[in-house]
Amino acid sequence: DVALKGCDVKPGALITERSYGTLEVHGPDQGQVREAGRRILAAAGVRAEDGLRPNVLNDEIIRAIDDHQAMMINKTRAGMLVLGRDTLYTLEVNPAIWVLLAANEAEKAAPIRLVGPGNNGAVGRLRLAGSDAAIEAAVEAVHRALAGVPGRDNRGID
Repeated sequence: DVALKGCDVKPGALITERSYGTLEVHGPDQGQVREAGRRILAAAGVRAEDGLRPNVLNDEIIRAIDDHQAMMINKTRAGMLVLGRDTLYTLEVNPAIWVLLAANEAEKAAPIRLVGPGNNGAVGRLRLAGSDAAIEAAVEAVHRALAGVPGRDNRGID
């Protein structure tokens, strides 16, 4: 309410969940989006630094995906696909919301395909597909972004 009434933003997602709920807002002006975030945190009586830092649970690159393996991964996909001979990167992180930061930074760093973001709840999962070089660049950007997140220590929480 404080974000929508006080800033030029629109809601993108609202997921109500006891421990890992998500509110996403969008706007054409990054300053307005940041102000909306500041107001939301103030209304909740918390600071960004009070949040949990990303805890990476799995971080793996699989090279030269087999055609049949790609077919099995794509079986439940409705968007971008992993192709046979692609390199596949998988990330699992807690809390799940950090998948969105990882995906955004990966897409800015390299021409990869976002095969599957699961960004709600306790553990998020991200799959990226592309060439070896593109995945290497994307993974480097993911690691850099996640390492730079302020907040409380989150190791040991799965």
